[in-house]
Amino acid sequence: MTISFRPLRSTISGPVLALLTVALIALSMVALGAPARAAGVQRTFSLSGTMEVGGPPALTLPAGSTLVATIDPTSGAFSDGQLSIPTFDRGAVSGPQAEITLTQIGAATGVLDPVTGVSSMTVTLEATLAVPLLPATCTIGPITSTSSSGGPGGSPFAGSPLTGTVTASGYTVPAAVGTVGSTTCGPASAAAINATLGLPTSATSISFTVVETTPAPGPIEPSYTG
Repeated sequence: MTISFRPLRSTISGPVLALLTVALIALSMVALGAPARAAGVQRTFSLSGTMEVGGPPALTLPAGSTLVATIDPTSGAFSDGQLSIPTFDRGAVSGPQAEITLTQIGAATGVLDPVTGVSSMTVTLEATLAVPLLPATCTIGPITSTSSSGGPGGSPFAGSPLTGTVTASGYTVPAAVGTVGSTTCGPASAAAINATLGLPTSATSISFTVVETTPAPGPIEPSYTG
């Protein structure tokens, strides 16, 4: 018995085969010749300082506040910054006292310049105020600010551990909005909070000292010592 083999006929048309060939060549060039992008380095920083809303006294950032971001070692850019701020008390000021919880909306974006040490960061927060005396729990936000170490009162990052001061001012804090029939934040409660804090307002400022607490494996760039 004789067994013969017939070559299989390709079902791929000429134009499609040509496109596949070009695609394979392009992928090969990327794999063999494209330079690899430097991996980002995750860096952790502690935050301390003050926030002022509608005039003094300022609010003190609670202990344990941190920023974590994966920073590109070449450009210094990051787009995944995450703030962690524990709930804190408004402190001994006139008007209803409140426990404040700041919640980040989306990821913080910014840059830590690898040559000059100048940094900037844009972040959007939402504030929840729990006021036992009313009693009420109202939400204020969104609050978007862009802080920089290159502005008045700021200082570029330097040293080991990396340390810098970032400041911002003039960002808007909107008014609390109460809902009729709400058991957590009615119109009267929102009005009391707004009157106490002077909301809405753009008479705002922050000044944070930022210190690296988990050193990365080596500096961002040779000009850094952290």
